[in-house]
Amino acid sequence: MAGSGRCIIELTIQEKTIPMEMRIAKVISVLFHPLVMPTYIFALLLTLNAHFALVLPVQAKGLLLGIILISTCIFPLLIALLFKYTGKVMSMEMESRQERSLTLAISGVFYYLTWWMLRQMHLSPIFQLFMIGAFYALVFTILINLFWKISLHMIAAGGATGALIGISLLLMQPIQAIIIISILMSGIIGFARLKLESHNPAQIYLGWIVGLVVMYSVMNFL
Repeated sequence: MAGSGRCIIELTIQEKTIPMEMRIAKVISVLFHPLVMPTYIFALLLTLNAHFALVLPVQAKGLLLGIILISTCIFPLLIALLFKYTGKVMSMEMESRQERSLTLAISGVFYYLTWWMLRQMHLSPIFQLFMIGAFYALVFTILINLFWKISLHMIAAGGATGALIGISLLLMQPIQAIIIISILMSGIIGFARLKLESHNPAQIYLGWIVGLVVMYSVMNFL
């Protein structure tokens, strides 16, 4: 009887912990959604002790961050909501490759327009390189998505890590601690996506590698 009671208690504890883990995984997925990653990276870049960030006044930094947020997050999100309202996509999760291709293409247009706007603003090439790198990563994602589902979260996380590594090497910035944190956060995001059963391990690993390689290559070779 004691053993049965202990088993019942253990099962009850498991039933309580599993939903909490799923909720945490969901929160992580939302907080580090691919649409908000460019804004996070730009916010980080603007706080670095580097010339390209120090020369900008606070007002200019706020304006730049607002432009990035609106053009790479809010506008694509509004269009995705419009697609859901009109029935072009069934869910904001966009589980099918067809739904993803449509929304990715729209995001790609906004990424390219954002890069073009940054060029007109005559800012440091660092900002332009990141944005065009994000655009190229999106193009690769669309091509892969035609044949195979890949993790958009991990492409964004890998791209963030690749950008930081590229900036560290390109400008000799001592940001190794930030890079390590980015890698650790990538692992947390990947675990969350696996926990939600949104992807299998291959889709997680390949997504991160694609984002890392594309962004690093753009930052160092363009």
